[in-house]
Amino acid sequence: MIRFGRCINDQLPAGARFNHWRKVKTPDGDGWINLSKAGVRAYSDADFPEWAGWSFVNDDPTPDSLCDSPTVKRWLDVNHAGHVTHADAVTALGTDAIRQRMARAICKFPSEWSRDGLEARYNWLKSPHEALTNPLADEAFTKLIDHARDLAFWEDVSDPDFPHANEVWHFPPTAFVRHFKQCRWLSSKELEQIYPNTYAEKSEGHLHQAANALSNEVRERYRAVLNRLMEKHSITRNPMRMSHFLGQGAEESRTLAWMEEHRSEASCNSLYADLNGNDLPGDGYKFRGRGMKQLTGKSNYAEYWVYRGWLSRQSFTASWWNYQHPTRPNIATPDILLTVHYNTIDTGTWYWEAGPNHGLPHPQSSMNRYADRGVTAETAHVLTTQINGGINGLENRTYHTMRVYSLLGD
Repeated sequence: MIRFGRCINDQLPAGARFNHWRKVKTPDGDGWINLSKAGVRAYSDADFPEWAGWSFVNDDPTPDSLCDSPTVKRWLDVNHAGHVTHADAVTALGTDAIRQRMARAICKFPSEWSRDGLEARYNWLKSPHEALTNPLADEAFTKLIDHARDLAFWEDVSDPDFPHANEVWHFPPTAFVRHFKQCRWLSSKELEQIYPNTYAEKSEGHLHQAANALSNEVRERYRAVLNRLMEKHSITRNPMRMSHFLGQGAEESRTLAWMEEHRSEASCNSLYADLNGNDLPGDGYKFRGRGMKQLTGKSNYAEYWVYRGWLSRQSFTASWWNYQHPTRPNIATPDILLTVHYNTIDTGTWYWEAGPNHGLPHPQSSMNRYADRGVTAETAHVLTTQINGGINGLENRTYHTMRVYSLLGD
């Protein structure tokens, strides 16, 4: 219902919910929870819940840059002595569990980019301290404060929603970046990097370019549904899947610029006659390549129509092209793959996950399992044969896959 379900939203009563039971681990053992039950909270990538290991620390009353938070001190007091020395803290931070907990501590303390209170914040540097072997002399301290004042900008920001310098939450940067990397929703700028206006095609070792082949208007036409459907079909699980999917799409759709096959009617009818379920005159053109992955042939169209609930599998003869008097699938409006932007992208993501097994969900059907092998020329070759049935455009597909991975991967 969630991943391969038909699009029936328009036919559901307002507020309708489907039970969605998932097995979870609890302190009392394994249990089951209905994620669709009213009152269950849904979290986004912009949430930092406690059960995921995040902590919000707001109990440091000191105006200086020394941490005097009772919460943090309690974490570091591994000996339960009731107090923590600098040496104790260093020892505690050598423990993996403590480091992981500190790495997800979001703390509120004064911003280091504020001019106000600079002397009070750093004055402790002039006195002996267990964390400071050599205190700063007056001259060195003055130099430090002057340097910090030159860099400070907090008071220059005029936005009324900007927080006061003493009311700033600080995220641990590495954990913050890793957390947000899990959200792979492509912004306008990111999609422009992946599919720029100038189209590049690599063939026989040469790179051919076509200026203004794409525009922001075209990218934005498809960007939201592209993001949603890559998520739906588990393509956003990792950068390798996204790179292969978008790299193959660069060849199939000329980076979203060509969403239908650029051949004449006669050429399509000649090329695709008696292929992919085409068994009637004119089928080649009627069921020519459409969509991001250029869905081609009556049999592929029929499988997609069944997937979407537009056609019943029992309404036509299986492998109709092998019979003299079959009942063929009734696909009257194939252009709906072009006129509805969701369909234009959905044909590509559906084929990516279910196409190799004739549209049926199957553990061995998804392209994702090939993409998980890594972003290599060998993997691009395998995926090309699965999608294309041959190696047409292999060099260009490989080039774009590697290029996209240079943007999305590590």
